[in-house]
Amino acid sequence: MKSLQTNKAFKLYSQLQQLIKQQSQLFLIMGKTLKEIRDEKLYLHLGNGGFDTFPNFLNNPEIGLRQSTAYLYIRIYEYYIERLQLKEQEVLNIPLNRLMRLLPALKQQTDDEAKEFISTVAPLTNYDYDQIMKEKKLETPRPLIYRCKDCGKWKIEYYEDTICQDNDEFHVVNMTLKEA
Repeated sequence: MKSLQTNKAFKLYSQLQQLIKQQSQLFLIMGKTLKEIRDEKLYLHLGNGGFDTFPNFLNNPEIGLRQSTAYLYIRIYEYYIERLQLKEQEVLNIPLNRLMRLLPALKQQTDDEAKEFISTVAPLTNYDYDQIMKEKKLETPRPLIYRCKDCGKWKIEYYEDTICQDNDEFHVVNMTLKEA
């Protein structure tokens, strides 16, 4: 009985590893494809009469990608593949969330320093990676946004020095006023 469970566990574990690798390949391919469509304005020739903007193309029901997701895939492709000229396999061995989190810190370094840092942190566990990022102060903490358990409204926690401000005023956009 234990042998059947062990076999099933390893089979599912192997399947999950393969799916994660396939997912990584897809976000690189999507980044490259989206970049081409955006850069060459190919969205103007798609759909019924074309889309007037890249964001409108992304929002069409057949694509349905959030702009932030599409631009993330494009940035990852542009930076890691085009700029640093890493081999696709090197990039695929790094989890998407780590590639995303590394971008701001790496862009402040020379390309050679960035490549060296990537090779250092790529094989680390998430815990070890987080420790190195904290020690080297390479990651700006992101604001936490979640629902308040008491009132149900959005609650935002942030470090003051990480929020855009001008003349001691934070740049906070009231979406209600923006839509009016």
